[in-house]
Amino acid sequence: MTLDTEEKSYSADITVDVYNDSEDPWQSIYFQDYPSQFRDIENGRISEISSASNVLTGSALELSREADPTVFSFKLDEPLPPGYTASISFHYKAFVPVLNARFGYQSVGEGAATV
Repeated sequence: MTLDTEEKSYSADITVDVYNDSEDPWQSIYFQDYPSQFRDIENGRISEISSASNVLTGSALELSREADPTVFSFKLDEPLPPGYTASISFHYKAFVPVLNARFGYQSVGEGAATV
């Protein structure tokens, strides 16, 4: 994980293994993007997601954002059957707003902040 104190953001290359425990094949995998719930009201920046791929096949995955900015999904290159696991990798970057609820930063002195 990388913390950028100038831009007030953090980023990481993430790999997630997702197991289909349902009885139905999955066409897409959905994620909750909690930091986007607390986006900065002034600039409205939500998390940036890029370079998504299926780790096993190397195929690029299509990103979709829902009307709710805290939900995003990847359309799988082929359906994930029940009882199987998909491995997805992507680059994630979130912006840390000024503290306005349960998530953010506040300055506590010259050159110091709490997150």
